[in-house]
Amino acid sequence: GETERYKAAINIGINPSVGGKAPVVEAYCLDMSRDVYGKRAFIEPITFIREEQTFDSLDALQAQIARDVEMVRAS
Repeated sequence: GETERYKAAINIGINPSVGGKAPVVEAYCLDMSRDVYGKRAFIEPITFIREEQTFDSLDALQAQIARDVEMVRAS
């Protein structure tokens, strides 16, 4: 089949701000709205944005994620 490509903001880490303990890989595909949970995906990291951080609030975490997504979108 045809390969679909999307820019994505990818998190690789433990998500300490929400009490995560085990490493996870999460990819937020920009401009894609269909459900792909349970599907296979090939993820190719291109650019490193920042180290994992712990945020004092979910609002602060969400604001940083929004900045990260805009960096990905502009790349």
